[in-house]
Amino acid sequence: MGAEIAAMSVAACGVANKYGNDTRKPLERDLDEFRRRQIQQDIAQNQAAAGNVQDQVRGLVGQRRRLMIDEAQSIPKEIYMTKRLVRVFLVDPNESVPLDSSMLYKSDEKLTDLTDQELFFEIPVQELLTKHNALRATLIDKAASKRSNKDVLLEPAKIRDLTMTVLVLETW
Repeated sequence: MGAEIAAMSVAACGVANKYGNDTRKPLERDLDEFRRRQIQQDIAQNQAAAGNVQDQVRGLVGQRRRLMIDEAQSIPKEIYMTKRLVRVFLVDPNESVPLDSSMLYKSDEKLTDLTDQELFFEIPVQELLTKHNALRATLIDKAASKRSNKDVLLEPAKIRDLTMTVLVLETW
């Protein structure tokens, strides 16, 4: 009876069939075949997804190109190195600087074909900033004084703190 129980427990575990053969091998083969099919399906799905991503990227690149062309066509006329009559202003926008001292530079009307950036390099900014910072050192910073409840002087301005405006009077 012990042998029958052992045989039944072995059969229940799926190790032997009624002929005593090992049944794991066909199951393993079926499982391997199932896994192989799953892997092939996964590969096919990943390839399809990759194709979709590539199509999306191509679409986005094409859309970006169209936008760049549209932007190039909508660029204002004055950017195309045309002749223009301009006035240039350089201002310290800090609210603690008095209105009459906030303008560092104001040019006369000037006929030019330079870009705004090139016009900036024609201004003696460093000299103007040195003089302006001497004035700022005597001015009280309103915001910092309010926070600390004592008088705080303005720190020297940097070029990036200034605002340059190019007023285009006429373009040809």
